[in-house]
Amino acid sequence: MTAHHDTTAPNPLLRELHAAHSLILRDLQACRSLVDSAGSVTADSPLPRLAALRRMSLLIRTRQDLLVLCRLLREHHDLEDTIVLPPVRVAAPHLTSLVEHLHADHQELDGMLERIETTLLAAGSPGDASIALARLAVALDDLGTWLRQHFEREEMVLGPVIEAWPSWPRPALPET
Repeated sequence: MTAHHDTTAPNPLLRELHAAHSLILRDLQACRSLVDSAGSVTADSPLPRLAALRRMSLLIRTRQDLLVLCRLLREHHDLEDTIVLPPVRVAAPHLTSLVEHLHADHQELDGMLERIETTLLAAGSPGDASIALARLAVALDDLGTWLRQHFEREEMVLGPVIEAWPSWPRPALPET
């Protein structure tokens, strides 16, 4: 984790953003550990049926936890795209190109999450589980590196603007 994930920031909104980023990275690491655990269960144990059951249990838990994490990441960046980024564009028009880059990052993240979800489906079939788990480990490592860079950039771009806000902006109501 970088120093930018300081959950003691003086502004409560920044603390909340930093805490959200830290929790996402923590949960990602927990999912990565589950992948390692599922991959380390071998069929050549003294009790192969028990080993197969343990591996399947770990695969199910990994799938559940990663699907929840993917949903959480989508909700997090959707909230940023709809509630945080539009007012930042207004409050700091000189940051428009950087804000657009953050929005593009969120679209790139969607593609990464789709690949992870597809790999998760392959990990459910016993014959392909080892290959899928290896691919999943690489995908999660790549996601972790990418998220740390994105969160650092996001906090550097948004931080100074958010510090001036007394509360999160309210989303604009649709016109009727």
